[in-house]
Amino acid sequence: MKCMVIVKASQDSENGVMPSTELLAAMGLYNEELFKAGIMQGGGGLKPTSKGKRVRFSGSERTVINGPFAPTEDQIAGYRRRSSRRGSACWWISSACRG
Repeated sequence: MKCMVIVKASQDSENGVMPSTELLAAMGLYNEELFKAGIMQGGGGLKPTSKGKRVRFSGSERTVINGPFAPTEDQIAGYRRRSSRRGSACWWISSACRG
């Protein structure tokens, strides 16, 4: 089963503030173990919405809307793609790493 973990934005991520070096190191080790086990397929972070654009489609019309977008808690800061033979393992792996 394939699953995608969505990382929600926060005030810090919208302001371009990176996590602490300790947290980044811990996340790196955790993700490396998941890659080696063949569970993690990929992932990445997104730019703050202040640098983003949305494209609204209405029939043949296209409208480009510049960021930032609110509210912050409804935005996405990143994602992780994972794969497991069982859906329950995907859930467990996703719940083990919050953020």
